[in-house]
Amino acid sequence: SALILEQSEGQVFYTVMRNPEADQGGKNLKDPPALVQSKGLYLRVSVMENAKCTFSISMDGENFTGTGDVFEAEQGKWIGAKVGLFAVGSVRTNDTGWGDVDWFRITK
Repeated sequence: SALILEQSEGQVFYTVMRNPEADQGGKNLKDPPALVQSKGLYLRVSVMENAKCTFSISMDGENFTGTGDVFEAEQGKWIGAKVGLFAVGSVRTNDTGWGDVDWFRITK
């Protein structure tokens, strides 16, 4: 599963992508995109008992809204589940965009 930010026509949208059958060649499923209405953004993944996870997003760092279904973090081709940030572009140029990340925190 992934929480995705995408830029389109000068606006930023977020969506959740999941693929519960990725290890068997399943297809990526994406929720409809929602407009980000802030220049700052807070992303969160909450991990609960039995590795059940949910994504949420906040425009102010205080009020978080859930963005998708509960999913299970499970071992894949690599060892264990992974959490991280990555950036990809849809065209092969060096000016496709950027993001500033102020902090990345893992808490109990």
